[in-house]
Amino acid sequence: MSNEPKGAMHFEGRKSIGAMEAAENQRRWDEKHYQTVNKKPLHWYDITRAHLNFEVAKGGIIQKIGTSKPVEERFKERLEELGVKPNPEVKKNDPAAAKMSNQIVEFVFSGDHEVMNMMAFGNQAVDFERDGTADNSHIQRMNEIEQWATDLYDWMAKKYGEENIIGFDVHLDETTAHCHATIIPVVMRTEKKTGRERPVVSYKGLFGKDKATGQEIMKQLHTELYEQVNSKYGLMRGDPVEISGAQHKDKVQMYYQLKRELPELENRAIELRIFISKLELQYNGLSHQIESLKQDLENKKITLSEYEERTSELMKQKIALGDKIRDRKSRLMQCENQIASLRQRQANAEVAVRQAANNVERMKESQLGNSVMMVKGAIFDELLSGLQIFLDNMPQPSAYALQSVQGTVVEDLFDGSLSDVISRAAAMVTAAIGDATTPMYSGGGGGSSSDDKPKKDDDEDWWRFAHRAARYASRNKPSKSATRSPRR
Repeated sequence: MSNEPKGAMHFEGRKSIGAMEAAENQRRWDEKHYQTVNKKPLHWYDITRAHLNFEVAKGGIIQKIGTSKPVEERFKERLEELGVKPNPEVKKNDPAAAKMSNQIVEFVFSGDHEVMNMMAFGNQAVDFERDGTADNSHIQRMNEIEQWATDLYDWMAKKYGEENIIGFDVHLDETTAHCHATIIPVVMRTEKKTGRERPVVSYKGLFGKDKATGQEIMKQLHTELYEQVNSKYGLMRGDPVEISGAQHKDKVQMYYQLKRELPELENRAIELRIFISKLELQYNGLSHQIESLKQDLENKKITLSEYEERTSELMKQKIALGDKIRDRKSRLMQCENQIASLRQRQANAEVAVRQAANNVERMKESQLGNSVMMVKGAIFDELLSGLQIFLDNMPQPSAYALQSVQGTVVEDLFDGSLSDVISRAAAMVTAAIGDATTPMYSGGGGGSSSDDKPKKDDDEDWWRFAHRAARYASRNKPSKSATRSPRR
């Protein structure tokens, strides 16, 4: 079903890895750096949850993130072991990158927001506020997220070789818990001369030489990930690219393209509702504690001074919680108002897009009609020229034949006046167009025009009026003493 919680996996080949990106993965940041990155749009890293981040080291050992050697150093060391010169750090649009092969593969694993965060935090009330007011320093990491990460590590180690995993970092300080796994793509190749197998770095060898092969490998990876890891944690198989429509763009786009505007606000509203619900449970728990103390006092289990001291402390906590609940409810209301406004804007935008699409289609139809008319006109000119040459070399038609076509364009063609008829009819149509687009002004004095040329009726089709103008021009052409040259 479409509403089932699903796992997510993304990977991309890279030329190398630099110190800045490696530091982000391993969270080798101080407080000042956290503040700097949080100024960027669409980013938020909660420093009060930084203590929850962790890494999986060799042997599947869970340890504090950033404990291992920097990833950029491990990258160089592993390539040197394989006898390969490491690529220098380059940007994607650098022309030099086109000549380099991929020596790094970075995976990102995650899944349904609620499932991932339940594995990470359990039922603890995590404050996801993004304005720097959140304090999650008391939150503890759950064992389930560690087990998911070690299962993931074991699967990757068996598939790609543990010695080729140079980074395996789990982030719990962002919106949704996720894991970065960085590997060197190594395959075994047989040497033609010696027949011996040796490890070589080959991204294409692991992930396909072309798009079709790559898609098949991606499908298989999704299936394996579900069967061997995610099925244990309630995460269904992720959709392949051609079904989900997701694009394998660069990392930042992949993270945030589905978290803009409305989805971002809707996720925020969900987080606020969950947080408020947990705060209210705590608030009610304090009320029960105060009521229990009251009963203990009545039953003389505690002294009055003990009751007052403990009740006073509990009341302070209740007041603080009450203030926090009211603040979060106010923020939730603002968020819901923004969602309603944005939904209306999107609905209006959809209408505008449909109207624009219809206008484009009408324009295309109009352009097609004009194009057809131009082609018809060109063909008519060719026919007219050819027929005129043909008729000029034919014997003179009989009087009966001429009489049968009298008053038609065929007669105009026979007597050589068709070009003149077309010019005069076109002038009448042009004049009618001018009348239709020029404002009418009433002038002084009366009088009427003696011009008996046809006028276009308001409800008359332009094509029909053009026919009337052509017939008028034909019937009222100037008389000629000799309408056409004598034929042989």
